[in-house]
Amino acid sequence: MSILGDLKRDLIFFKRKFYIDSNEGVNFFSVLKYMLIPSYAIVFWFRIYSKLSKSRYFINKMLGKLIYYRCSAKYGCDIHPDAKIGVPFKLGHPFGVVVGPSVIIGNGVYLFNDVTLGNKNVGVEFDEMPIVGDNVIIGVGSRIIGGVVVGPNSIIGANSVVLENVGACEVWAGSPAKFIKKNDFY
Repeated sequence: MSILGDLKRDLIFFKRKFYIDSNEGVNFFSVLKYMLIPSYAIVFWFRIYSKLSKSRYFINKMLGKLIYYRCSAKYGCDIHPDAKIGVPFKLGHPFGVVVGPSVIIGNGVYLFNDVTLGNKNVGVEFDEMPIVGDNVIIGVGSRIIGGVVVGPNSIIGANSVVLENVGACEVWAGSPAKFIKKNDFY
């Protein structure tokens, strides 16, 4: 899909509490209005700088890096341009969110503030990053580190540290996170 289509789906998802695929109307003025809200603005700019940084042209790559550094400083949020994030994607509050370079995030994922998705061992040449399935909600202050796979339709509770794989439609919480129950929402 085109970048404009992705931005439209992100905005529709941002305006809803939960992900429901829809073709709800989005116009130029609604985009401008929501660009004032950091939760949507960082997702908007991520789509732009991620696309630019993957360009084959040097000037586009440099412009992508410049936007990435500016967004990281302005919003206190570090979403690496090389992260693969599905559409739509939503941040509850962008502040303190860290997403590593080879993290894979599915469609319809909702991250709250101060969430970290990254590697387990600092300084290692190759370390695995998390893979998050579709329609996952990750609570405030959660950490998902290492080569962990979070199954689709799962919920990670607030302040959880996920160190092992999470199955589909499961609720996990705690530090370290443990299975709590099946997710009956889906």
